[in-house]
Amino acid sequence: MRTTAPSPFASLFVVLLALAGFGRVCAAPLPQSGGILINEFCYDDSGVDDGEFVELVNASRQTVDISGWQLVASNPFGEQSRFTVPNGTKLAAGAYWVFGSSAVPRVDQVVGVTEIWDNAQAALVLVDPSNAIMDSVVYESWRSKWRIGTPIDEGVWPDFVSLDTGRTSWSRIRDGYDTRNARDFRIAPATPGSTNDLAPTGFDDDFDTRPTGSTIGEWGGSFAAPVVIDPTVVDANNPSKLPLSPQGGRAAVFWDSQGGGNTTMLLADGVRDVVVEAWVYIESHALSVADRAMWSIGVQGGTGSYYDFADVSGRQPQFVANGNTGISWTYEADDRGATLYLVDHGDGGWGSGARTAPVVLGKIALQPTIDEGWKRLRLEVRGNVVEGWFDGNYGCGDGQYVRGTTATPALGGVYIAYHERIAQPSRQRPFTCDQLRIGANSARVQWSGSGLATSQGMPQMTPLAPAMPGRRDFGIEAWGLVPNGASLLMLGVALFPTPLDLQVVGARQGCLLYFDPLEFYAIRADSKGEGSYVLPLPCLPASVGVDLHFQLLDFDPFLLSSFPVGISRLMTVTTGR
Repeated sequence: MRTTAPSPFASLFVVLLALAGFGRVCAAPLPQSGGILINEFCYDDSGVDDGEFVELVNASRQTVDISGWQLVASNPFGEQSRFTVPNGTKLAAGAYWVFGSSAVPRVDQVVGVTEIWDNAQAALVLVDPSNAIMDSVVYESWRSKWRIGTPIDEGVWPDFVSLDTGRTSWSRIRDGYDTRNARDFRIAPATPGSTNDLAPTGFDDDFDTRPTGSTIGEWGGSFAAPVVIDPTVVDANNPSKLPLSPQGGRAAVFWDSQGGGNTTMLLADGVRDVVVEAWVYIESHALSVADRAMWSIGVQGGTGSYYDFADVSGRQPQFVANGNTGISWTYEADDRGATLYLVDHGDGGWGSGARTAPVVLGKIALQPTIDEGWKRLRLEVRGNVVEGWFDGNYGCGDGQYVRGTTATPALGGVYIAYHERIAQPSRQRPFTCDQLRIGANSARVQWSGSGLATSQGMPQMTPLAPAMPGRRDFGIEAWGLVPNGASLLMLGVALFPTPLDLQVVGARQGCLLYFDPLEFYAIRADSKGEGSYVLPLPCLPASVGVDLHFQLLDFDPFLLSSFPVGISRLMTVTTGR
């Protein structure tokens, strides 16, 4: 326990003696469009197809007269239907116009009874009275190379169906959000004549307070919503007995217990930067011949109703209908074994008919027995940086690590999907998780105070990676330094009540130190005045929320002072998860 505070200057001058070696002195402990758009549509449902509709939205800021506008439906063989908006129809800013059957809620224009639009690949094209295309979207694009629309747009790639017992649709992520169709639409609960917008909420639950057998209302499903289970008890929702997760208590399964494929979606606004972390039950053994299982947990996108198998292994070129978009951890198991893939699906195209192609950023071959059981799985997207962790400690940056970049970061949904083809039902293991958390990385960086430039400029810095416990690549990147010079990186956790002016030890006036430095690290700048220092953080989940304070002292022999330094502003890094 410290009883008296040593002078910070004593520490500084001791450190100056070590600069000649430039080594570590002390170990670290730690678009909107603006026009009339096709906003939502349903072209196939599980009954007599009386729930079909196409919704337009006025995404502009003024009323638009859409009298005489036409919704044209075509397939690769030609035009199938054409519906004209009645005269005198004016759509206010933010308002909707719904074509559909009389069974559709809030329908504005009844255009049929059943089977109004093709159940397979087709194009919906909105034209004005001069026949100019105002908007268009091709659905089930996987079926052929035929397209209508911009040359870079895959269209909506996978298959879709809406259940009569739980209506869904292809919905823009937000009303009028318009970048490219492949990424703008996702499957969500149908809302004809009302907004697609959802609240910007995350999800953080260990499921222990929810009754076993209850559905999880924050999630929707194409066929079935996720269900809470007692993992130690076999029932209709849990095909085999499991041990408790490291968190303990109840868990959740994301599947359709009736068999086949299913997708579930978090009922929340789209995300760009996001963390998904959970305990996931992994089966790493090989399946029987002809058996197959696959699941994805994805962000910045969505997938089809059936979540068809994807050819992530490169061994099944016939699997082209999957349609995942965005970024996912995808698990695949067959008679050869089980593998985890970190995939950038981009716009969802797959196979020879695609204009773009998915990119496997990395993979982890799961070892039988060793990788079997409850494992931590984490997916983080930050700008164009994609990171995945398997195993290790929950909330820490340890375990097996895969990193890549995406060329197509986008606003999109969070989804979990599962598909199986397993002869013995008792051998199924649907996607099963506990302590599921979806949200932003809580690590923060703030700059405050004032710096003091050298003759070469202002010393500046930023973290190399978010400050998460256990990250081996956390550190500081610096620039604006004296080329080929020496700098001192200072770290502390306690701010001074009043900034300390280092003028008292010979620095120029205004060279302010804002905290009591506990750790010092020497940085050698390169010829561009850039340098870095890696400071691995220990895996201590309880340390989340700690403020780490940093400043740089940059030594400049051209300064006319007895302590010739410039200093950076105060950078405060808050550890997060």
